[in-house]
Amino acid sequence: MLLRNKPTTSPRYHPTGQLLFQTSSTSWLIAKRPVFVALSLLLLLLLCTVWSLSVGSTSLSLSEVAQALMGEGSRMKQILVLDLRLPRVTSVIAAGLGMGIAGSLLQNLIRNRLATPDMVGVNEGAIFAMVLVSLLFTQAAIVWWMAPVGALIAMLMLYAFCHKHEHQGYTFIVVGLGFSTFLRSITEFLMSTDSLVHVSSIYVWSMGSFIGQSLTSTYVVLALLALTSPLLAYLVAQLNLLRVGQVQAMSLGVPVLRVQVLTLSLAVLITALSSAIAGPIAFIAMAAPILASSLLRHRTVPIWVAGLCGAILLMLSDTLVRVLANPEEVATGILTRIIGGIFLFWIIIKDSIKGRT
Repeated sequence: MLLRNKPTTSPRYHPTGQLLFQTSSTSWLIAKRPVFVALSLLLLLLLCTVWSLSVGSTSLSLSEVAQALMGEGSRMKQILVLDLRLPRVTSVIAAGLGMGIAGSLLQNLIRNRLATPDMVGVNEGAIFAMVLVSLLFTQAAIVWWMAPVGALIAMLMLYAFCHKHEHQGYTFIVVGLGFSTFLRSITEFLMSTDSLVHVSSIYVWSMGSFIGQSLTSTYVVLALLALTSPLLAYLVAQLNLLRVGQVQAMSLGVPVLRVQVLTLSLAVLITALSSAIAGPIAFIAMAAPILASSLLRHRTVPIWVAGLCGAILLMLSDTLVRVLANPEEVATGILTRIIGGIFLFWIIIKDSIKGRT
């Protein structure tokens, strides 16, 4: 009997907690935890969306919401869901996604959890530009598009002051807070010198409100996030390498200056357009990346998970403010500032206790 030796192949190993996908020429390793967290957050966001569509001055059951979304049921309920609540919910999701992603970009670039757009003057730059232009022009489109311009100029000025400093993260926070206060004071002075009727819409916008929100600016933000997804994926890979330090990252071939400029520019653009939807809403850009890093156990730059966390946090805040203030309309930004102050206080206490131990 002729015996043929079977060819032996060495077993292929891959790290625990990873999913292995193979083709004839390529293999991919995908971490299980980020996938599980992302899918869980998507499900939670869907539940929050359904809840937001069903509550308000007129409460609807889940079946009534489903019928209205499919164009069935009474005409009044269709108008309530499709024309009033659905545009607001869509705007909340778009703004939350943008704020979470922008906050994660800045926090991971500057390596400071407090380095968020609302803490370093980006939001105030957007408000200042819109108020200034509103005094010169009356076209709403011109005023709206000045938000990203003002935010970008504010961040470029801040970057010029701080990018060469030894303690870059700390300097960004300190100078950014001072810059933000300065711009805010000038903005309030300009608003106080003009008629209340002229600047009333800008004032409501500066409080962070989704009242009567249309989908015009929402589509712009969603299109921007879709178009910049390849660039975001590239920046995530580079920022993961930058976490070991600039010198080490440069030795690995990372173009540090280009990555910094691209990250800052994209973060500012996303922040400004997200804020243009309903105003500069505080807390979301700070809390979403922190929660995302905690969920992923600080293993990677959590850009996409932070976006989902931002959408969920903003959805919960907007829905709660509608329920708690019913039948009155209160700006969502007021509630996020209250929650943000408590959250920031909790972070300080937590870090203080960790430092003692």
